[in-house]
Amino acid sequence: MKRRIFIAVNLPKKIKEELADLIFVLQKNNQRSFIKWVNPENLHITLHFLGYLDEEKIKKVSQIMEEKIQPMRGELQIANIGAFPNLSRPRVIFATIEEIGDKRLSNLQKELGIYLEKEGFEIEKRPWRPHLTLARIKNSTPGNKFRFYSVPYSFHLLKFKIRSIDLMESKLERGGAKYKLLLKKDV
Repeated sequence: MKRRIFIAVNLPKKIKEELADLIFVLQKNNQRSFIKWVNPENLHITLHFLGYLDEEKIKKVSQIMEEKIQPMRGELQIANIGAFPNLSRPRVIFATIEEIGDKRLSNLQKELGIYLEKEGFEIEKRPWRPHLTLARIKNSTPGNKFRFYSVPYSFHLLKFKIRSIDLMESKLERGGAKYKLLLKKDV
């Protein structure tokens, strides 16, 4: 049986609680059925989405993570609100993430991609931008404007240390995705 797998940085509980307040404000200003909000418990930074893998491939990913992820010090800061593909016709609303100091997480994401690709895994080719998905918009038309006003300034001050890189399983259910931790690689 294949499972839907990704590698991520999970957020500390306190940061998720702060972001829940941000989502609440955005949700209050954007009460439309075409917007699907992320459950704050599910907030994470995806390093690599690997798709549906069998047990043998999941073991290989675990082995790569155990062998290749080295201890690192890294701090991240939530910087702004953005949208893919752009703010005028958003399909995904997200919080941007900035690396404080060096780019260790960006470097790790690239290195993991190289190791995974050498083992035959398909890797996203677009440039990686660390972000936290807050909402998805089903019908992005000019009349369906997303309102970004009233975003609390304090969310720009949220900083957190990277404690681990996690191998996650995502089960798609009617009420949204449910995540299960498969491997926690402390950094």
